[in-house]
Amino acid sequence: MIGPAPADRTNRDAGFTLAEVLVVLVIASLMSVMILGVLTLQARAEGSLRTRVTDGDAVVRVQSLLRARMETMRAFPDIHGVGDWVTFEGRPGLLQFDAPALQNDGPHALYHYRLQLDRSGNLLLLDLNSRSPIDWRILTNKGWNAMTLLSGASRIQLTYFGPDRFTGKDAWQENWIRRRSLPKLISIRVIFPSGDLRRWPVFMVRPSTQTRLPCHQDNFGKDCGDPT
Repeated sequence: MIGPAPADRTNRDAGFTLAEVLVVLVIASLMSVMILGVLTLQARAEGSLRTRVTDGDAVVRVQSLLRARMETMRAFPDIHGVGDWVTFEGRPGLLQFDAPALQNDGPHALYHYRLQLDRSGNLLLLDLNSRSPIDWRILTNKGWNAMTLLSGASRIQLTYFGPDRFTGKDAWQENWIRRRSLPKLISIRVIFPSGDLRRWPVFMVRPSTQTRLPCHQDNFGKDCGDPT
């Protein structure tokens, strides 16, 4: 004849012991911490991706705006230089050119444009009505309208492709000043500080106008010395 079950066995069958409950709680806590850590990492990764996409979109918009302006640049004679040179000046950190207006001032409105990086790291596109009495060659922004394209850049590099003054062969050059034509290609590179997520894709523009001004001889019978 089988007697009644011991009291301790009855208690175990009825539920968990205190030690078993504590183990379950510890495991559940560890799993919660792991899941929270995974979700946090995922959120950070998604946030970083959204930042990169947003910054990348901003750079693309800046490049699109510059391309639209620079591809329509015009080779007009500089009246301050007796008409021998075009109103274009290219330096390693400064670009000046003529193009139709950004504003809706009519199909024949022409503006001087200036691209440069200021001391605060702002990439600026400035414009000045060509009818303004201000001399575009004076390197001051007084009287110019400024548009900030982007901020936080550390450096800008501008180079120009076309005939070399001495050899006449096409080559990349750091300066394009007092020339009778526009360069065949213009390269713009914007460098961002270390740690900045933005990247500046390779950017080159070919001016649509390749007009060359006539070269007038001076009093000594020498030409202007510009092979272009």
